[in-house]
Amino acid sequence: MTTSNLAGLAKKKDSARKSRRFVAQADKGRVGERGKRLNVEIPEDLHHEIKIKAAERGLTVRALVVQALSRAVK
Repeated sequence: MTTSNLAGLAKKKDSARKSRRFVAQADKGRVGERGKRLNVEIPEDLHHEIKIKAAERGLTVRALVVQALSRAVK
């Protein structure tokens, strides 16, 4: 493996670690000072489904959305 590949993998690992920490903080209601707010209008039925999925997984809606967005950008 080249040095640039190793550096890229290290960066991805660090990003994943930060995302997990952010989600953990979001679950505890401690996000805001270091995070950024994202406001997006979504269909009402999608919002309802998100709330259901979050409850099924024992997560807040915020934590579920942060997890989903983190996976989407990887």
